[in-house]
Amino acid sequence: MPIPGDSDEVLARDAVCLLDVPTPAGPTPPQIGIPAQATLLPVIEINRKPTKQ
Repeated sequence: MPIPGDSDEVLARDAVCLLDVPTPAGPTPPQIGIPAQATLLPVIEINRKPTKQ
């Protein structure tokens, strides 16, 4: 089932929802100084040539 809204809206909403969720080590992201907004990395296409046998 798709999530309503565009991907930027969904990412922003999820980032706010996760702001106070503790990390596996215990502290929340604000407690360890991680910025609340996410940095999106570019998506690149990878084309692999088949190996010759």
